[in-house]
Amino acid sequence: MKVMVGGSAGFAFALLLAIAAIVSPSGAGELSAQVQTEDGEIPHIILFTHVTCPYCADAKLWVEALQDRKPDLTVWVRELSQDRQANRDLEEIARMAGVRSASVPAWVIGGQVFMVGFGGAANTGRQIEDILAELGLPPDKPDPDDP
Repeated sequence: MKVMVGGSAGFAFALLLAIAAIVSPSGAGELSAQVQTEDGEIPHIILFTHVTCPYCADAKLWVEALQDRKPDLTVWVRELSQDRQANRDLEEIARMAGVRSASVPAWVIGGQVFMVGFGGAANTGRQIEDILAELGLPPDKPDPDDP
């Protein structure tokens, strides 16, 4: 798993960790439940948020706009103030990623990248789009004006 921790200014660093612990049902960490929807699918993006977090509000708006451009993109927004299991899942994912204490907004991208923070569309948004592209996840919808 790749771990990225970003601040409000888009500061980020990356660390490669074992990917199997988060996505493999037989992985050492058994985290598949934390990154799967109820129907067993792994969304392209899981976004952990809290209602009192202004960065979370910005992240939600950004991810909605991203979904408009990428209609095949699957996003699972998990609101910590309304979902106790989301709290436990976020803490477990952070622990497996080697992050002492997770804050919000927190992202799991493609079941492979754990990232904390949102520094705006130009910073964190661009990083997330680059990660999605690197993982080969949904392309933008075709431009109708493009021949």
